[in-house]
Amino acid sequence: MENVAIIGAGFVGLTLSIVMAESGNNVFLVEEDLEIVSQLKIGKAHFFEPELDDKLSKMVQTKKLFILSWDQFLLLSNAESISFFIIAVGTPLQNDESQQIADTSNIIHCINQLIPIINSTQVIIMRSTVPVGTTESILNYLLNKEAKILGVAYCPERTVEGNALNELCLLPQIISGTNSIVIDKTKVLFETFNDNIIVVSNTRTAEMCKLVDNTFRDFSFSFVNALSIVLPNLGIETTELIGAVSKNYPRTNLLRIGPVGGPCLSKDPYILMESISSVNGDLSIFLQGRIVNQLLLERIVKFLGKNFTKSNICISGLAFKGMPLTNDLRDSPGVKIVEEFIKNYNPNEVLLHDYEISTFNILGRNYVSSSIYSEELEVLVICNNNYKYELDLIEEKFSKKLRIIDLCEAISRTVKKSSTYSISTWGDFS
Repeated sequence: MENVAIIGAGFVGLTLSIVMAESGNNVFLVEEDLEIVSQLKIGKAHFFEPELDDKLSKMVQTKKLFILSWDQFLLLSNAESISFFIIAVGTPLQNDESQQIADTSNIIHCINQLIPIINSTQVIIMRSTVPVGTTESILNYLLNKEAKILGVAYCPERTVEGNALNELCLLPQIISGTNSIVIDKTKVLFETFNDNIIVVSNTRTAEMCKLVDNTFRDFSFSFVNALSIVLPNLGIETTELIGAVSKNYPRTNLLRIGPVGGPCLSKDPYILMESISSVNGDLSIFLQGRIVNQLLLERIVKFLGKNFTKSNICISGLAFKGMPLTNDLRDSPGVKIVEEFIKNYNPNEVLLHDYEISTFNILGRNYVSSSIYSEELEVLVICNNNYKYELDLIEEKFSKKLRIIDLCEAISRTVKKSSTYSISTWGDFS
């Protein structure tokens, strides 16, 4: 088993830390935010993930996982015993002239912090989402700084929020590196918790794997969303069509209609476009999915503004997705709908709700999650597919006069048809 430092205690870094520690490795988790450091040290994660708090507490107590600030980490007397430094920091989008590109400044900051302490037996593993060619650039940067390093690997994160701890051990782990020794050592490390390893020929391929995963999924959602925009004009109910073509037919398995976002799907198509920007030809197809999904949000906001500015309305499901459960608001389509609805239409009081989140800060204002069972509530807009909506509907917890607008098909067609409530899907309006 190895001594491993993981830099960045966000969703990617913390979940990986838990799994690696459970597998017997000694893990040093490094985080710049001191509040998060204090919270993690007492076994409390700063985001929801099933079983995360229990596993975190156990690994800290058994001294397989050590939570450190940067200052504490750089003062470690045994830093030379660390075999791997895994970088799992954020790479948010930033505007660059006419396109959005990845901001890799957090990665450069990490590399600069590591240069004084790394040696020629150690490996840096990139886990962050990056433009193609970044791993090679990092190696060249280290060499130009005369840093001693065995090499750099790239191993993309591919888990889903809400099931990450399981998927890390079950789904294929893609790895590559800047030389064969780095690849072999990294493969052995990842095999401590997952024997399903895919080695690709170079780090550019590994980097592109992550971008293709999420761009393809975003595009898949956009296909049905585009159908929902055009089919009603032909007298076709989109939800019915999706059910018909997908049922028991292995070559067509369409996804649900509805708002799409989150920290990966809303970002990675742009990083893919950045990566291929030097290639000649019309490459717009790779961004069309993101454009369609953004267009859907605009149409939803216009619909709400046209019909419900005077209504007693609650917009619910502000976590970026409902299943698997999460409390992550990053790049949430529900939050964007609320913001644009308020900014553009100045409605009467808008109530906000999410089953997994108790408070929100929207446009600089603090909100407390409201009850969706009030007799005064007239309209409930559902923005994610949390399973609890359907349970509440079956148990008839809502006011009988409530009008439900289900944007994400959280309520199945079967339950919808048998219900006495007024339930509409986005396909009914688009």
